[in-house]
Amino acid sequence: MQMQLPESLVEEAVLVWQVETTGIRPLHPQEQAIARNFGSQKRQEEFALARQAARQAMEALGYPPLPVGKGPRGEPLWPLGQVASLAHNQGAAVCVLAKRTSSLIGLGIDLEPVGRTLSGGAISSVFNQAERSLLKTDQDALVAFAAKEAVFKCLYPLSGVWFGFAGAELINLEKGHFQMNLKAEVWPGKLPSQPLRGHWWQAQQRIFALVGLDQSLKWI
Repeated sequence: MQMQLPESLVEEAVLVWQVETTGIRPLHPQEQAIARNFGSQKRQEEFALARQAARQAMEALGYPPLPVGKGPRGEPLWPLGQVASLAHNQGAAVCVLAKRTSSLIGLGIDLEPVGRTLSGGAISSVFNQAERSLLKTDQDALVAFAAKEAVFKCLYPLSGVWFGFAGAELINLEKGHFQMNLKAEVWPGKLPSQPLRGHWWQAQQRIFALVGLDQSLKWI
């Protein structure tokens, strides 16, 4: 089913949420070949859920249900003309997709279960001391974690530069929005506008984080 996007992205993209394993259409042969390499049935099911969400998003924008491949580092490989991002976690998947003719050149999305609690070790490895001072609750930590994942998913397909959690530093977290500064060289020769701005919300017992980057390298 489709979900409501943040206002700044409503005219640009479509967001599809997928949780039902029943009624999923068979994977494309190219996707079936990818799924066979997953050792567990659970990973195969979540992969199928994510591809189903992608197909529904494509159809919502008038595209045929083309296969979504898998890059050398696990990143989705989208058909030409599409700007998109996928996330799946614990029996749920989401896809945000826009046409290349929109103002968007990059999208990144992540989701996390509301009840998840990051361990102290995970928080120490993901966030520096300044960032940790901004995290007042377990939910804050979960939102910030999802936000960093979304930023990476947006930038890596554009730049090809692999960067870790320290590459984007959280500087502000408030209801519905977050801000970060890019600390690593994530865009050779160019740097998107600073600070980085993104969106987050809670729905369907999940935390969602989303960023979009336009042609002028501004966050929307």
